[in-house]
Amino acid sequence: MPRRKARKIKVGLVKALAEWGRPDANLALIERVTRKLKGARLDVLITPECFLDGYMIRRKSWTRARLKACAVSGPKDARLDGVRALARRLKSYVLFGATQHGPGRVFRNAAYLLNRRGRCVGTYYKVHTNRPYSPGDELPVFRTDFGVVGVLICADRRWPENARCLRLKGAEILLIPTWGWYGEMNTAVMRTRAYENGIPVCFAHPRQALVCAADGSVDAVLESERPGVLVRKIDLRHNIGTGSTRNRANSHPVQNRRPDLYGPIVRRR
Repeated sequence: MPRRKARKIKVGLVKALAEWGRPDANLALIERVTRKLKGARLDVLITPECFLDGYMIRRKSWTRARLKACAVSGPKDARLDGVRALARRLKSYVLFGATQHGPGRVFRNAAYLLNRRGRCVGTYYKVHTNRPYSPGDELPVFRTDFGVVGVLICADRRWPENARCLRLKGAEILLIPTWGWYGEMNTAVMRTRAYENGIPVCFAHPRQALVCAADGSVDAVLESERPGVLVRKIDLRHNIGTGSTRNRANSHPVQNRRPDLYGPIVRRR
């Protein structure tokens, strides 16, 4: 069997604690921590969850009015001009977390995928949310010039069905901006999501950047209190295909599935 051609991509995971309720300071922070990346030839840069507002609902003192003042109306909002400029400067895709407001009293926990020219090519809304966020109702994948991307935000990673749906839709890599849980147990979950779907997982948290390989191993990790960016090359040729194989009992979990037996998974209780 001929060897598969290398499909190397380069990811950058921002590990920085955004300031609570200070969008301008957080835009300056992302500019500062990425300053040395010009010429790095990244394919995608990933920020933690709700990076623009510093994930305001983590404090009890948040109010709807204060959250609205720090939110954006969508990916074309002028407040994101600096992020668009960052994508153009780095010549990289950027997955940027923000609170989106509207229509009406609706808030959404959003991740905007900007292309190398700073144009938004996809938006993902967190599907497992707490108030005041309204949950997203879709698990989309996004086609880029380096591959097909699936996105999950924070708590969404804890449901294996979310990652599996993205894989079956063609995702070749999972990008996971988050704010909360990290550490040993989270690493075990991230390794499992990578292994059971046969694709790499990139996890961006204010205090940890983590890359898990398609075989479930930890490929790279950066953990500290200081802002930084973990840059890592990933070869997508190591991804596991989803097709059937002759060796059914010992095949990979993403292969030779039995959806005829999985009815209870999609049945509402």
